Amino acid sequence: MDGKEHETPKELLTLLEGSLRCCLRYTKALPRNFSYPDHVRSIIKSLHEEIMKTAGQANLDENQDIVTNLTPVTPPLLTTSAVTESVQSEVTHLDATSRFLSDGPKEAFGPIESGRCEEVQTVALPTKCELQPENAQPASAVSIPYELLVHILDLACAPSSLIDPHIRRGPKSAWSQNLRFQKALASVCKAWWEPAHELLYHHVVIRRLEQLPLLFRTLLDNATLRSLVKEISVLCHIVTGHRRLLDLSLAMILSACPNISRIAYNPTLDGPISPVTGAVPDFVPKERLSQIIHIDLGALHTVPELARFSNITLLSCDAGNFAHALDDKPYTFRVLEELRLSWFSPIVATVFKKFSPVVSGLHLPALRRLTFLLQWNNVEASVNCGRFLDWHGSQLRFLAVDSTSFPRIRGLSKSLTGEVVQKWLDKCPMLEHLVVPRIEGMKLLRHPNLHSIDIVDDVYNKDGTQPTPYTMSGPTGNGVPRLRATRLLDCALFKQVGPTLPLLIPPERFTTARPVMSWFYPGLMICATEHVVCSLDMECLRVYGFSLSEDPDLWEESDGEKNMEFMEGVNEHSESRDSEGVDSDDETYVYESGSLSESESSEMSDDAVSEAGAEGPEVDQAIAALDTFVVVSWVIGTITRPS
Repeated sequence: MDGKEHETPKELLTLLEGSLRCCLRYTKALPRNFSYPDHVRSIIKSLHEEIMKTAGQANLDENQDIVTNLTPVTPPLLTTSAVTESVQSEVTHLDATSRFLSDGPKEAFGPIESGRCEEVQTVALPTKCELQPENAQPASAVSIPYELLVHILDLACAPSSLIDPHIRRGPKSAWSQNLRFQKALASVCKAWWEPAHELLYHHVVIRRLEQLPLLFRTLLDNATLRSLVKEISVLCHIVTGHRRLLDLSLAMILSACPNISRIAYNPTLDGPISPVTGAVPDFVPKERLSQIIHIDLGALHTVPELARFSNITLLSCDAGNFAHALDDKPYTFRVLEELRLSWFSPIVATVFKKFSPVVSGLHLPALRRLTFLLQWNNVEASVNCGRFLDWHGSQLRFLAVDSTSFPRIRGLSKSLTGEVVQKWLDKCPMLEHLVVPRIEGMKLLRHPNLHSIDIVDDVYNKDGTQPTPYTMSGPTGNGVPRLRATRLLDCALFKQVGPTLPLLIPPERFTTARPVMSWFYPGLMICATEHVVCSLDMECLRVYGFSLSEDPDLWEESDGEKNMEFMEGVNEHSESRDSEGVDSDDETYVYESGSLSESESSEMSDDAVSEAGAEGPEVDQAIAALDTFVVVSWVIGTITRPS
């Protein structure tokens, strides 16, 4: 030592003294009122001072013990070079691993006698974190592990099951705002670019045909991006002459993505398409058939080879898909858990003359959740729903009726009544969760095992007040003895999210300690209680979910002609914006022909992200149209996603 007096922080000295006192109490060598001699204090001070000097050179290891008998304490590894000769000569007890003495002999510590408990002097050195100064800064975002940062950013974005990417939603839709938010995350700093860029490729949405070849070129140049794609949705408009391009592009993209598991195919085709002829060719490669688990087909699109997907767990399609199996063989889905059937086509009524034999031949042993998407005035569809439940209703746990895709015109909603729903319930003895629109005779329903009932309706009445929560009193109290919750689902929110809304936010999530839950995403705010699930960003509208032109009930106290003129003006304005090429929904991430290399990404500044080196006029136009955004006051750590 240099002979100078060194000051030791009071907190650290207290810690060292406490460790020594604890050890001495354990060995019963000294009484409780033991006072440290001056030479012991000098040893502690000298040892600590040497640690502070040599901590940067010593081989520190938090998993090793040094001169200590205090098992819970895990100080860093210290070599003999960190202990001066003056200290070594006074240490009389040493309990250390062989690594501690790897750079020096034991004799350097003088008279070590482990049996002299009455004079034991044990020193517990501070851990590495305790050696940091008091004004040390917390770890920055750059030091967060990559996998954890991806998970945090993913929680900040809305899940794909909550937002509708269809172009008819417009540039202010929740999907469009969420896409812009994801782009903004990539522009925050260099550390966030790669994880945010990864999120853009988890769910690829095709809303223009020219995106398909560009996406394939991007994936072909980057093996990392190919492995990131898990879901693809085709929602573009296709003219007759471009059908071949669509088929070939999809086949190549699916072949290039090894982790693809979900496909949504709902393009707008040019010209009338009959479900009898089949609108979707065999574009799924054979090597991808076993890994596809979710298939979502829009109206008028059929895949006669649906049974080839052996591991499919969710299927959404038109009812006509099952009417034309190859060689009249029945469909067998051994692991299908959720099925969504729609009756959209006007010729489905004639197709259903042969529907019963096909339904009886379906083998769905794992089916637990069923959703009917139908018009309220479609009597034939209601009858065929009952036929389907005759064969597959005994094993259902969840049944939903979705009619939000059609306007509610007064006088045409009498086909779906409480009597019809009761007939369906009688065919589903194990049913636990029912989702239906507001119908007459709801309180007269009877079922022995029903736990939850969700009613899809407007959150606000026409006078701006909230409807009274459903109270299943009277006859229903005895008719549904196990009923636990009855909720009102926002019609507008249900129309956007679909039948997955009650599954994403089940009634079981609400407890006495947590009666209210909310989720905030760009363009989407959801509030849920025990009795209502609604979207907060639509509270300003008196009645929403349908436009003025769809619901004549809204015209009672207003001028219908002026309302129609207003709606036409809005449509003309939207068309003019589209004709000018203004599209803030442009998902330009699929226009890249390649991604940044490590050297290129290292040259980017912390405040801006340069685009990938792409070639071609289409790519240049897409890059030029890339929106630049700044993330302002967005709290990431407090967001909880519906599971």
